[in-house]
Amino acid sequence: MPMKNVLCIAGLDPSGGAGIAADIRASISKNTRCLPVITSIVAQNDNEVFGTEPVSAEIIKKQLDAVIGEFDIRAIKIGLLHSPEIAKAVAEKLEDVSTPIVLDPIMLASSGGTLAKDDLKEIMVKSLFPKIALLTPNKTEAEALTGLKINKLDDAWKACREMQERGPKAVLLKGGHLDSDDDMVTDVLFTGRGFHEFSSKRIVGDFRGTGCAYSTLIACHLADRIKIEHAVDRAKGDLHEALEEANANNTNILFSGVRSE
Repeated sequence: MPMKNVLCIAGLDPSGGAGIAADIRASISKNTRCLPVITSIVAQNDNEVFGTEPVSAEIIKKQLDAVIGEFDIRAIKIGLLHSPEIAKAVAEKLEDVSTPIVLDPIMLASSGGTLAKDDLKEIMVKSLFPKIALLTPNKTEAEALTGLKINKLDDAWKACREMQERGPKAVLLKGGHLDSDDDMVTDVLFTGRGFHEFSSKRIVGDFRGTGCAYSTLIACHLADRIKIEHAVDRAKGDLHEALEEANANNTNILFSGVRSE
């Protein structure tokens, strides 16, 4: 069976934990070829962001020109965009693409550094939201996009509906940072037709690149042309297994297959 192609548009993390490195590892785990387009270089490690240097919009367009039309792209994942100029360039090049797009609206690094310019949100909403099949914010990103305070599942349902009404076909609010009385993590998906909840046992650890990997795994499953709710369900299971494996290997890097001493 020929390998599927998924286009991943994301930043480069030199420590290898997040960004395009996480996308590539997640894609390989699903026997999928990742076509990586780099938007920014983020100088960071597990503890700190030292600085961000965006790739020029023109070079990003040329990267996209090099792969769109050349490869049979079955799904697209968009991660770090950093600036309005980059968001506009990506939106322009994806204007006529009918492939399902997953947008992970990254604004902060897991180590706490800011990764987005102040006016990026408005451009994402205007230029990209109407084009995408699935938006995958975490609690902090959803609060920034909606202005709502999100703590409980009821808040997540309300936020998902508000974000979906702005253009995405569906919204998945990741529940890792929601307040919970038990040891489960519940993600909320709103497709416009109804709500779905996906729960798994919370795995404690200081992991890197979980959001990047999750959105890429969803894109890999969407490449099989299945429904969004089924793609999310399968990706949720894949992510849970990867977290368990990382804990067993004493590493905070998903899909590394390497034990840290």
